[in-house]
Amino acid sequence: MAILSPCKREDYPLKSFIALPILCALSSIPSSVSAQELKISTWNLNNLSGQNNTGCTERVQRDYDEIKKIINAVDADVWLFQEVENVGALARIMNPSAWDFHIESRPDWSSMPPCFNNDRNAVMQRVAIATKKGMAVGKKEELPFLDTSGRGTLRYGVAVNIAHRGRTIHILNVHLKSGCSEETNGAACGTLFEQIPYLTSYINEISDSNAPLIVGGDFNRKLAESHDDAWHSLSYRKSVGLTISSNSGPSKCSLKGDENIDYILTNKHHRELYSVEDEYEYSFSGPYESWPSDHCPVVVNFLSK
Repeated sequence: MAILSPCKREDYPLKSFIALPILCALSSIPSSVSAQELKISTWNLNNLSGQNNTGCTERVQRDYDEIKKIINAVDADVWLFQEVENVGALARIMNPSAWDFHIESRPDWSSMPPCFNNDRNAVMQRVAIATKKGMAVGKKEELPFLDTSGRGTLRYGVAVNIAHRGRTIHILNVHLKSGCSEETNGAACGTLFEQIPYLTSYINEISDSNAPLIVGGDFNRKLAESHDDAWHSLSYRKSVGLTISSNSGPSKCSLKGDENIDYILTNKHHRELYSVEDEYEYSFSGPYESWPSDHCPVVVNFLSK
């Protein structure tokens, strides 16, 4: 497959979503990530606050240290996080001198709802991408149209372009509406199925530009189940070739053995350039109450062809 010149406008006929100036800026920056491998991980951090014992998940310093230990053990080049309050929360678990943070800018709510499991109020749940320092990364792009409420109550998507081995790769992080993991009825499903067409359109447009695409995050949906309606919508365009590249079986973080809802997806243009060398779900030890999150990190190690 020929590598696109990021600044050839004729290669990008659809431009309502794609930030062409970002691709052009990347074309002039040599990739500092020359290794054949590119490791991506997605992790829902379960209400990660920037301060001790705030929000709906109680944490003290040792809990932040445990998350940091897992991040170091996985050693991903790019992290896709969900349920992060702000940059301060990321700085509790990652060294800002070693990582660049690209976080959703959705404004704080005027008042936060109470937590169901303690007497405190919730904190904002944002999506964020963290890239290792030294990687050539384009300007952050946000997907506010995933907030179909129009009121800031649903999470935006966040996307960046990275340069790797002379290629520009589009990476998107999403966290869709919860409460509709497999059914199709109810208010939560109504909201999720409002988000799906917008996400599908975005994926198709990026793919129509021949760009390699990685989409990861918490989809709050068992996409790998047979005949899933959400997956049918996301993957209906055969020319896009959207595929689940991460673990699609039962989640190690589900006490009931339920199928995963956290995934890393790729389009055919990405798979023409990269193969999956390894994919796994990082699991925790000890009692559930001691786990650092109610989600496990999902990891895919891609190998350049």
